[in-house]
Amino acid sequence: MATSGSFNYSTTRNELVAGALRILGVIPEGGTPSAEQYTTGSEALNMLVKAWGAEGLGIWAIKKQTITLVASDNTYDIGLGSTVNIPRPLVIYQAWLRDTTTNIDIPMVALSQEEYNRLGNKTSTGNPVNYYYEALRNTGNLYVFPTPDSTVVSSKSIIIQYQAPIEDFEASSDEPDVPQELFRALKFNLAAELAFEYGYPIKDRQQLIMRAEQLKEEAWGIVQEDASVKFTIDVRNW
Repeated sequence: MATSGSFNYSTTRNELVAGALRILGVIPEGGTPSAEQYTTGSEALNMLVKAWGAEGLGIWAIKKQTITLVASDNTYDIGLGSTVNIPRPLVIYQAWLRDTTTNIDIPMVALSQEEYNRLGNKTSTGNPVNYYYEALRNTGNLYVFPTPDSTVVSSKSIIIQYQAPIEDFEASSDEPDVPQELFRALKFNLAAELAFEYGYPIKDRQQLIMRAEQLKEEAWGIVQEDASVKFTIDVRNW
């Protein structure tokens, strides 16, 4: 028996909303949600995926971005329409200074806000080997130390590895910005979110919430990076 040979199954915003409402018994099999139900479901769906982002996403949402250094500039604003024009990173996991002539990377040390504030003269120049990331409401600020000078910027740039936010659901045909493995968890978790608004029986609600969490945990394990952690002494003397 032949198989489809296809691996591109997807779903849409409206299909997820309809599926969640079927789970709750709000619409029958084959039924179509009303305009108000689509609006309510879309609102809950967007809030849900934003909350998932706050929990830490899987490897599909981890991206890299090169930041061009500017002489005497130790602060770089990141966000749509900002100096670094990408969606605001939720978290910067790692950063490194790359020598563009030799392609040698120097790992940068992540600092907390307190550690950065304790630094002395922040205008001191040199290779920026420390950074602090401040996530704001719509943008973020990347602070580096020491401050790059004209010699540094001529041959070096910074690369960050960061967690990108999940894209919004805006149009009815928008597909989820998550892997296929999370579609079922997304539908059941949306149903759990809407259960309160549609008066889903309390005795059944807890079971639904448990099922939604189970599906999420099962799928989450697939889309996370599977690697061991090793601690060693850094003897590279950068």
